[in-house]
Formats: sequence, structure tokens, C-alpha cells
Amino acid sequence: MFKVNDAINFPFSFRDFDAKLYLCEEAFGLLPHDTFQRLLQTLILPLYLLVLVITLIVAVIVAIGNLGNCSTPFQNLPVKEEKVIVMRPDVAYNLMHNVLFGLLALSTMRMKYLWTSHMCMFSSAAICSHHFWSLNLKAIRLYSPQWVRAVRFAVPILICIYLYHEVSFIAANYIRHLRQKKVITSILRFS
Repeated sequence: MFKVNDAINFPFSFRDFDAKLYLCEEAFGLLPHDTFQRLLQTLILPLYLLVLVITLIVAVIVAIGNLGNCSTPFQNLPVKEEKVIVMRPDVAYNLMHNVLFGLLALSTMRMKYLWTSHMCMFSSAAICSHHFWSLNLKAIRLYSPQWVRAVRFAVPILICIYLYHEVSFIAANYIRHLRQKKVITSILRFS
């Protein structure tokens, strides 16, 4: 507690060695910009941002709808089930965790390890979720159980095909480089 207090009084006091160490250590610095480039190459960041934006919009709509329903607490009016948008509690909980871990990761590079695992989990759970696709297909008025099933299975397969294509290209270049290096070392060994 006192170390954090010393670090907050930034220009005035650096009495504690630990406070100086934490402020100078690279792991406690800001998140580097190349992190976003690497996350873009593996499709984690685009999928995560898509799922995050859609889930945040749904969360805001649900919150506004719940606030509108709370204005008359003693009135029991029947509500049509088709018009109600409900956010599952596990999705809301993981949404809050992702936003908080994202803010922590931007301010402290060490928190990147917590954030990236939550990004992968949140994106994959949403992309494979029946609830996510039914909500999106209802929004564009294409909802049917067949469409939900088709999109729910087609999108992960397309993502896997894209990633296989990207990884196979990188792996082929790496193997080609290793073969050239092996040929050069064998030529140098015999000469």
C-alpha cells in the first residue's frame, strides 16, 4: 500500500527501491503496439472486437429495457415473450471481465496474458453459440433454426480453413529456410 502511494507521488518521492523497480520494469509498462498487429494476424482481435461490440450493444439495450421496466414496480403487466431481449448472466459476467482485463492490459503489459486468454474464450464461445447467432439473425430478419445451425457451424469451419492457410504458408517458409540452412551447413562441413 505504501509502495503504491510512493509511486503515485511521482515527481516528488522515489524513496522505496521496489517502487522504483516497478516503475522502470518493462512488464509494468504500457502494452506495446506490435501486440495489436500480432493479434490481427491471428484473427483474434477482429473476432473479439466484433463479438465485443455486438455484446456491448445488446447489454446497453437490455439495461435500458430493464430500466424502463423498473419505473412501475407495482404494476404487473403481461409482457410478450417475443419482444423481450434477455442477456444471459454468464455472458454479462464475461463481458465485464473482458472489458476490465482489456483496460488493465492497456495500462500494464503483464495483464496481457489474462486478457488474451479471455479474448480467445469470449470470441470462441460467442462464435459457436446458438444464442449469439439467433440474436444476430433476428436482428437482420433472417432467423430460422436452419440458418442458425448453418451459420453456427460454417463460420468456425471458415475460420479454421483461413488459419490453416496462413499457418501452412508460414510453416512452409520456415521449413524451406531450415532446409537451406541445413544444406549450407553440410556444404561448409565438407569443405
